[in-house]
This record gives sequence, C-alpha cells and structure tokens, in this order.
Amino acid sequence: MKQAAGLPSLSVIIPNYNGESVICDCLGSVYGTKYPFLEVVLVDDASKDNSISVVRKYFPQVKILENRFNSGFARTVNTGIRASSGEILVLLNMDITLDADCLGQLAKGLVEDKEVGIAGPKMFFPDGKTIQHAGGKIRPNGVSVHVGRGELDSGQYDYVAEVDYLCGAVIALRRDLLLDLGCLDEGYSPPELLTALVAAYAINIMTFPYLFMSRIPRYNAPRVEVGNE
Repeated sequence: MKQAAGLPSLSVIIPNYNGESVICDCLGSVYGTKYPFLEVVLVDDASKDNSISVVRKYFPQVKILENRFNSGFARTVNTGIRASSGEILVLLNMDITLDADCLGQLAKGLVEDKEVGIAGPKMFFPDGKTIQHAGGKIRPNGVSVHVGRGELDSGQYDYVAEVDYLCGAVIALRRDLLLDLGCLDEGYSPPELLTALVAAYAINIMTFPYLFMSRIPRYNAPRVEVGNE
C-alpha cells in the first residue's frame, strides 16, 4: 500500500453477515472519506443473502474474504486483520456510515500523540442528532455507561478526552499494538474487551476524539448461530 510522509496507511476491517441492505451505505461512506492510502478488507461470515455479489458489483476495489462456515464475530474480524496491511487498523461494523472527516481525523489523532493506542468517534442514532456514544465510562460500582447517550448533540462533547473504553462499532488502533495483544479473543467476542486490554497494557494509552462522528442506520442484525469448521 502506498504511503506519504506523516500519513499512515490505513486498513478498514468490516465483518459482514447478511448485510445486503446496509453494506453499500457503509462502503460508500468509507470511500467518501477520501483517505488517500486506504485498504478495505471485508470478511463475509457465510452470508445467505446477495451482499457479496453486490459488493463485487459496486465496490470492486474491496478485498473480499469468504468464510466457508459461520465463524462468529471475533474470528471473522481476526481473519480480516491478518489479511490487512495498514499501519492503522479500523474495525468497523457493516451497519455504520462514517462522516467524511472520520478516518483522517482518527488517523491524525494516533499519529500526533504517540501515547494514544486506540481512538474512536462520537456516534449518533439514525437521526444524526441524538448521541449514541461519546466514549465509555466505568462507574465505581462497576456499571459501564455510554457518555452522552440519548442527548441531543450541541457540541457539548466536541473535544478530545480519555475514556475507559470505546464502542466496538468503530475502533481505530495501531497495528503493532494489536499484534502485541494477540488480536481479538475468539472466546469472548465483544471488541470492547480489546480496549480493556489496552488499558491494562499501558497507562494513558487510550484517548477519545469527540469531534468525529459516525451514524448508525436503522438495521437490526439477525441472531447468528456460531458453527464449527
């Protein structure tokens, strides 16, 4: 992948399962960011719809990997990670659309502050105005909360801040850090665990760039039964 001085190569990893109704919106937004050194790896987890043929038709530049059997979220993401080449990896759910500045700003945050290991964007519900996630905090009683959830956005979280964890729907991180951690734990799939591992790996390694946003279309993923290969 081509690179330029000061600008890292970036790979977007998208796990797909029966995402025909949302995947074009997702990929269109990824390429709409116009990040110049971008690789997109889509790993299909044995979908039963036409999502892969649709991607091949409209986004032939996407690198597609196909699981023979449904492998579950974590293993599917790890397959994409291992097939990618970017210095910065963005783990992205198929039902997310990105603001045009999102990828560039996330990469910039990781490049400009070497102590930042993971970055994530402010996220909205489908109306594009109501905040779904502006970072995660863990209360003293152990209960986790999404900062700003349900609030109308008026710029109240438009600053960079450290948080306890990030929503797994959009996570940007350094490739070398992820490989040191050993990728996602395939026995425990939620990617929020990854941010917890990073917090334990080195102090002050996570920050959250609140200025960047992504929007969640109206989509409910079907329940997936995990099979064995």
